[in-house]
Amino acid sequence: PTATLVVDDGSRDGTEDVAEAHGAVVSRHVVNRGGGAALRTGYRLMVDSEAAIVVTLDADGQHLPAEMPNLVQPVLDGKADVAHGSRVLGHAEENHFAREMGIVFFNRLVSFITRTHVTDCSNGYRAVRTSVLPTLVLKQEQFHTSEFMIEAIKRGVPAVEVPVTVEQRLHGHSKKPAVLRYGMGFANAIVRTWLR
Repeated sequence: PTATLVVDDGSRDGTEDVAEAHGAVVSRHVVNRGGGAALRTGYRLMVDSEAAIVVTLDADGQHLPAEMPNLVQPVLDGKADVAHGSRVLGHAEENHFAREMGIVFFNRLVSFITRTHVTDCSNGYRAVRTSVLPTLVLKQEQFHTSEFMIEAIKRGVPAVEVPVTVEQRLHGHSKKPAVLRYGMGFANAIVRTWLR
């Protein structure tokens, strides 16, 4: 059996009503606390539930729910406790050049500091065995995708990368800061997560 949990991070656009109308369980933050906080809320609720595997994906249409079975399969088969989605192994729609170069740079940075081959450290589409979640120290509000991956590597969690598609967002607009500031924050988060 499956269930859908939507963490509404203080939106004012009726997300909660739409999600509930489609059968999702909704947890709502009264104010916007950031993507990292939303994920931690979801993880906490899943740990307290009977869920065996948790899959996270963005709600802006960039991740394809149809690819979820492929993402979950390695965890179901016991080949890994985490399956990270990878647009590099799969497909990504063309993006801003600076963003494309940033993805390459940060993948190499994470690969270098962790001594683990990583192809997509900024993709939040992943499947994780629920029992792993309490072992991870997650604090980031914005750079939570790389934080999760690095934490899992540091703690020796068996992981694989699975090809996925990343499309241009269908709804809303990115709240990420300017490219240079975002890049500096991303690099800082990677190093701080590894060193803590």
